[in-house]
Formats: sequence, structure tokens, C-alpha cells
Amino acid sequence: MKLELIPPAPEHVPALAEILFRAFKDLYDRHGLPPDIPSVEFATAAMNMFVTRPDFYGVVARQGGEIVGSNFTSLTDPVAGVGPITVKPGVQSKGIGRALMQNVVNYAIEHHGPQVRLVQDAINMVSLSLYTSLGFDVREPLVLLTMPRGNPDPAVRRVTASDIDACDELCRRVYKVSRKNELAGCVAHGAAMGLIPFLRERGGRIVGCAVPAFFGFGVAETNEDLMAIFTTAVPELPPGHPNFLCPSRNGDLYRRCLKAGSRAIRALHVMSIGPYESPEGAWFPSIAY
Repeated sequence: MKLELIPPAPEHVPALAEILFRAFKDLYDRHGLPPDIPSVEFATAAMNMFVTRPDFYGVVARQGGEIVGSNFTSLTDPVAGVGPITVKPGVQSKGIGRALMQNVVNYAIEHHGPQVRLVQDAINMVSLSLYTSLGFDVREPLVLLTMPRGNPDPAVRRVTASDIDACDELCRRVYKVSRKNELAGCVAHGAAMGLIPFLRERGGRIVGCAVPAFFGFGVAETNEDLMAIFTTAVPELPPGHPNFLCPSRNGDLYRRCLKAGSRAIRALHVMSIGPYESPEGAWFPSIAY
């Protein structure tokens, strides 16, 4: 049957959410791992956001009149962060994922810019081969960790709108790209989804800024600064947001987290097409990039 690629619409959300939930559950059940998407209700809320936000581009795969998959990319800041890509279990490995990924990558490069990134799950060898064949390169190994615990730090507080420019300057210095619009969105609306930005100050300067969550990101001058943010933020985070992606080449941060009670869940990779400059300092990515 011919595969159609169509724009996502609100009426597609129930079917897309069911596929999102089932596809990830199927993958992680096979490996005995906890799912990132805990319920259809969570998947529905996520799909509603992907479909309706003007700073996201998406595409839906339809075959024989049935929705069989989707893919999205955030166009919020200079780097286009791809995902989630999902294909209905039972019709995977039939070229649907390749078509969805190629469509999104082409759109991002043609309409947004040359920097396209994603985070790939290391247990999914099919997706690793697919993304590599499409031109993505592995840039950073990651490990998904539960949040470390510890004492609150008095130098840590929540980010306000007036802090955004200074936090973005730190982000561009450490991460080498701006995530200013994403951070502003978290400041304004992130609390409802558990995406609460925190910062750490030292000597009157902002030395760390992070949204401590699986869907968040963070930068800091030192690992100590990131740890202070983690241990202060954890008691304020809602249930269900206990994980973050630690760059596993940063052995010092990894060891600090393990000592503070973090548990390793699984390995992942940052992958990219286009210009990529390695971060310098302490940092962690979101599940997008």
C-alpha cells in the first residue's frame, strides 16, 4: 500500500498518542526497562503539544487510510531537535521510519538551518543504523540517571524572566548554541510540565542554569554548580520527573551523581547533522539535543 506523508492535525492526536505509547512500551518491555512514556494520557498531552505548537514541525505517516507513525522537530532555537519518531508496532522495519525521518530532516535544513540533532537510544540498533545512514554522526555518549539527592544550596534559586539573557550567555559559552527561547518558554509555562529552570550564583554572577528533567537541559561552569542545582531542585520537582541525561564522558559528574544516590538506567547518544561544536564545561542535554 502507498505510504502518504501528511501534516498532523488535532483529530490525529488520539491515534498518534496510542502509537507513541505502544511503540516505546514495546521497545522497553523487550529489554526489561521502565518506559519514558508512562501512559496513554501522558502521550496524549505530549502529542497535543507537538501538533499545536507553532515552533514545531511534524509529519504523519498514513497507509491504507490508517495512521501508522509520526515524527516531529522543534524549531524553537537555532538547533532543530528531532523527535519523537514513532512507528506503529507490527509495521516497523518497512521503510516508514526512514520516510518520516528524511522528511523532517529535509524540512529542518531547508526551512530552519543546517544544525539538526537528536538523542538516540543505544538499545535500539535499528534506529542507530537508520540515523547513521541518513547522515547523522554520534557526538556524545549519554547515560540516563535518576536525580542525585543532597542538601539544598542557598546560592540556587528559580530563574526569572530578567535572568534569561545572562543564562543564555552562559549557555552559548558552554553549550556553543543558544537555547534562549526554550528557556523563556520554561520560565513562562514550564511548571505545568515539571520543566522548572533553576540557576546558581557565585560572586554576583550566574554560574549555572538548568531545567533538571528528562525533557530539560543544563549548563554550568563546574560540575559542582550543576550538582548544587540538582540537589536543591529535586524536592521542588513534581513526581514523575526524576531523571536526566548525563554525558558519560564527564566521569567526574557521573561519579558525583552515583555517590549522591543516582542510578543508571540506560545509555543513549547525541547525534547530529551539520555544524557541531563540542560543549565546554558542565552540561547535559534534553531528550531532543
